[in-house]
Amino acid sequence: FLTAPCDIEPLCGMTDFSEDFGTGTGRECIDPAVATTTYTCNLGGQIEDGEYVLTNISDGLNTGWHTGMEDHTPGDVDGRAFFVNADFTVGEFYRRTITLDADTNYSFGAWITTMYDTDTTICGGNSIPSNVIFRIEDPTGTMIAETNTGDIPNGPEPNWQQFFINF
Repeated sequence: FLTAPCDIEPLCGMTDFSEDFGTGTGRECIDPAVATTTYTCNLGGQIEDGEYVLTNISDGLNTGWHTGMEDHTPGDVDGRAFFVNADFTVGEFYRRTITLDADTNYSFGAWITTMYDTDTTICGGNSIPSNVIFRIEDPTGTMIAETNTGDIPNGPEPNWQQFFINF
């Protein structure tokens, strides 16, 4: 989501853009008219390296992942989440273009958790933590701001964390 700064009272807490991936059951792919990805959508079977899916629950996505996990949005029913199995080659798993006002300060925020359930021991104790780079670019592709989550460790339970980038 993108918000204007809270030092401007009329705009405090106002959300200019929010991505929640909609609601519904079953698997879906990103609509290429809305966003792009270098990853492959997987509509059936286990989500492998370099693949993703939008769905309302994590069941059946990967034998080493947390089961029964839903999206982070409070109060929605069958809210879809963006589940990604990162590739060993760096890729861009989500890009969306939106229009913002010039000369305005914004804050981008996202909720992230790792999917690997360390209780499954499927990785033999050698699981790779998630590490995501958020990049804000202007229409010409020039970087305006960038931040890195750092390593987000895997664990026996999902651990939702919120990350921000101000620009």
